[in-house]
Amino acid sequence: MTSIAQRPRQVLAAVVLAACVGLVGGALAAWAIYARFGPVERVITQVTNVGGGGSSGQTVGSVAGTAEASVVEIATKPIVPSDLLDGTSGMVDGFVVSSDGLVVTTVHAVRGATRLSIATSDGRVYQATVVRADPQHGLVVLRAVGASGLQPLSFAAQDAKPGDEAISVAHAPFSPLTLSIGTVSSTGVSLQLTDGEPQLSDILTVDATPDPREDGAPLLSGGGDVIGVVVDASGVSPGVVAIAGSDAGVLLQNVSGNGAAGQ
Repeated sequence: MTSIAQRPRQVLAAVVLAACVGLVGGALAAWAIYARFGPVERVITQVTNVGGGGSSGQTVGSVAGTAEASVVEIATKPIVPSDLLDGTSGMVDGFVVSSDGLVVTTVHAVRGATRLSIATSDGRVYQATVVRADPQHGLVVLRAVGASGLQPLSFAAQDAKPGDEAISVAHAPFSPLTLSIGTVSSTGVSLQLTDGEPQLSDILTVDATPDPREDGAPLLSGGGDVIGVVVDASGVSPGVVAIAGSDAGVLLQNVSGNGAAGQ
């Protein structure tokens, strides 16, 4: 894993700026401001058997760069600047699936939420509501209230297979874009994340080092389409774990009535 040092002054500046401009979303907007104007360094986790280009000829960098605008940060409780400075939890990932504000994430990511807000990478912040959940597969669709003109991701036409390239694209609070890159190692797996939570079905695993901050992030094919939704399986699996993207597509179909992401 290659990690490049953060820039504490930029982080502090973003927090102070956001704290002073409550009208644009307060402390939650600090993440969006930093994501837009912060460093361009990337934190990469990559296994040696994966090349730099996807099956469609795109590079990992181009796939990630295109997807970045679609990855959002979700606050699951009221956030104050001190939470962001000391690393307090309460912010998770999700990704846009419709231009008018539908966002997919995991039930695990938003479990216990007291208030939901969504920050996009261009600095916009929206209050969010739960539209529909699928506990069997651990997925939830949120709506960013009043959103328009967002950049959605599309779901892959075919399910991922063992050996396919997989790229998770995530934003942790005040961190550069984080990628985990590997190959799909298994599909159709059942998994229980923690005691007391229902067992999840139709899980796929990826031979890549997981990052718990990627909970709710999209898992993409080499061509940039969604093949899964990353779920934090810390202590349960040594690799990246994701819920099959086709299950998220079905859930979205139940919400929209036509099943088409990217509309």
